[in-house]
Amino acid sequence: MAAPDPFELLEQVVDQTSFLAFLEALEADFRTGASNWQNDRVDTVIEAAAAWGRATGAHWHATGDGNVWRRCAEILYCGKIYE
Repeated sequence: MAAPDPFELLEQVVDQTSFLAFLEALEADFRTGASNWQNDRVDTVIEAAAAWGRATGAHWHATGDGNVWRRCAEILYCGKIYE
């Protein structure tokens, strides 16, 4: 059975339990397909995640639903794809 797609889990993140399920899916995605990640080392994933978080912070504060768990998941996910 394939691991859940972390992108598909983003909308379901509402609390610690769902955040941890997202993290597990993100880790599985990295283990099975790091070559498909824009950033394929932990330092570049964290750097990209932080950059995306800073770049989108004002927009999130203005329009976000206040779900900090989902915001953290989005920031981590974007470490995968943000340049």
